[in-house]
Amino acid sequence: MNGIFRVRLILDFIEVGLIVACLAYWWLDNLSHELFGTALFV
Repeated sequence: MNGIFRVRLILDFIEVGLIVACLAYWWLDNLSHELFGTALFV
């Protein structure tokens, strides 16, 4: 594995984690939903 592939793989895992966190609206409340959505957008 080269360095660029490893960085892209880590970013993909972070993106999947943020998507799951955004979908957990009922458990995490509105503020965290909005913050995770903004982080995903950025």
